[in-house]
Amino acid sequence: MFVVFVTGVRSSGKSTLARYLALHGHDAVSLDDDTTWAAGNSRRWDPDRLDALISTARERGVQTLWLVGHADNAVDLSARFDVCALLDIDQTTVVHRVGQRRGGNHFGDSGAALQKALESHTSFLARWRRRGAVTVDATAPVPAVARQLLTEVAATVLTREPH
Repeated sequence: MFVVFVTGVRSSGKSTLARYLALHGHDAVSLDDDTTWAAGNSRRWDPDRLDALISTARERGVQTLWLVGHADNAVDLSARFDVCALLDIDQTTVVHRVGQRRGGNHFGDSGAALQKALESHTSFLARWRRRGAVTVDATAPVPAVARQLLTEVAATVLTREPH
């Protein structure tokens, strides 16, 4: 099984993209929609629970598992993923999308959590780029983001050296 992790800053479209991928036949899970990962103003994934999620997908015969979300400890857990993809979005778009949000995941949309996200925006993107994440322009409409994601992930896989 191939595990792809897709992450991005707040309001980069992670949950929307996960729903779009699932609607179009991909095994995609939005980890951000599960509020049990959240503790206060931070998100930390339980490594055992993440491993169980991946293991269950493998047992079900899933070919490619798309895990979509954000956690403060995701970089530490990134060895579990075959490819990491970064939804790239600028701060102005983050603020605009937060203001336009009507439904979905509102974790950290206001106050100190939003301020913290904006302050850590540049370092978040840099950290995932250093990790080798494939970068996708998340300011485009969702179908275009999904197409670019699928293309970039496929290109990454096809150009890798065999193990």
